[in-house]
Amino acid sequence: MMNITFQNDFGKILMTGGGKGPAWKIKEITGLGIPEKSFAYNTFAGVAGQELSSVSVLARTITMNVDIDCRSPQISMSRAACILNADGVLTIHHGTKHRAISCRCTSFTKTEKKAAFFEATLQFVADNPYFHDCEEKRVVISRKNDKLTFPFHLPVTFSERVNSTDLVVSGEEASEPVIYIFGDDPENTDYDDNSITIVNKTANAFLKLNYKISYGEQIKIDIPNREITSNLRERMFQYLSDDSFFSSFVLLSGANEIECRTNVRINAYILFQNNYLEAMY
Repeated sequence: MMNITFQNDFGKILMTGGGKGPAWKIKEITGLGIPEKSFAYNTFAGVAGQELSSVSVLARTITMNVDIDCRSPQISMSRAACILNADGVLTIHHGTKHRAISCRCTSFTKTEKKAAFFEATLQFVADNPYFHDCEEKRVVISRKNDKLTFPFHLPVTFSERVNSTDLVVSGEEASEPVIYIFGDDPENTDYDDNSITIVNKTANAFLKLNYKISYGEQIKIDIPNREITSNLRERMFQYLSDDSFFSSFVLLSGANEIECRTNVRINAYILFQNNYLEAMY
């Protein structure tokens, strides 16, 4: 059975495909498949056919027809209208699969009342047409590994730094991650080169910060929102190298080889969401 929720700061509306429970029962739903595309073509005199010039993925429109039980104390219609009036997240649960998409309700129309029930049609529009995970994935890029084992004999290396990882994206579309970097050198050692470079070898892309991170400092590279901040500085975009581009640093579908290149002692990890072409398949 499919369950769908629409949630924002004003509350949550729960809808179900059948059975007992929520007052909102889904009778029909469309718009959960592969997003629509728009195609542009060029034609030339004396040449048969046409030539494809560009392809655009359109915003997603999800339409639901529901029966609403007016007797249910779960949520009043005035409260539901308040929730639907604001942007939110539509989450779909079906078996072991869970998908979410950010959207807004553009239409809520009551059509016909039957006894204690009335029919309604809801339409949601998602500017970004791809569904994503309900929770972000966290993958460590750079860390200190403890190598101490017992018993041991001197000399011995107690720890080592790991500055690379293999990250797997299971969604069909590329994902723009958020990168967190933490200063981990209590002595704030100064090197000839204090820069930090995060490399995606698979995508042949990198982001380089020409900046000396301090002990305890936390840097956030927010690629989706094109921002770099830290707990010590409000804005850090000026430290991004001229040959680094947010638009090129994406996680591709499949395996991604991520590497952190720096002389400085840091810890770092990546947060990302898988992006899916459709809600369920």
